[in-house]
Amino acid sequence: MLKHPFVFSNKKEIYSFYDSFKNKPVKTIRSWIENVELLSEKIADEDACLKYKGDMLEVLAEIFFHCFRADESVGLKDYTPVPLEEDYGVDGIGINPKGTRCAVQCKYKNFQPVLYEELAKTFTSALCTMNCDVLQENSIYVFTTAVEFTVAIDKQLGNKVRRIDLNVISRKIDNNHTFWDYAYDIIFETLDR
Repeated sequence: MLKHPFVFSNKKEIYSFYDSFKNKPVKTIRSWIENVELLSEKIADEDACLKYKGDMLEVLAEIFFHCFRADESVGLKDYTPVPLEEDYGVDGIGINPKGTRCAVQCKYKNFQPVLYEELAKTFTSALCTMNCDVLQENSIYVFTTAVEFTVAIDKQLGNKVRRIDLNVISRKIDNNHTFWDYAYDIIFETLDR
């Protein structure tokens, strides 16, 4: 069952969104992004529009991490979204394949790189508030629609950052009918309760 609050505050929209994917012959991360962009155009306020896109990505991340939790190339066990009132740069928490408690940051980007400043906030929040051992390798997972990260991220955070970028997501879920069926099923099961 999903735990992200956006699922519960937007039940009809979330169900309709994933239901539409169930019947599409081509299911890719890029078509998912296109649909999010189309839906977000209906939101007049720019901040609300950005929040909507970010929330949609956080829901996809929760589904993704549940589905691929046993896949050591990307998996996290026990992925849990952080409550909105505690979100100061960490969107979720999980356990990596080495057993380390990790921070997860989701970044919806449209042709922009992930910035060091964004992950510095994640690092601080994870270390000071979420009790994550972010000094370990692969202890900050970044789930993003971006394909680039700024050079400062490599210089300052190095192997602490595990990149689940657009290319990785694409390899895992593009035309993966099992994934999209799972997404629909978990949305339906969550909303049916």
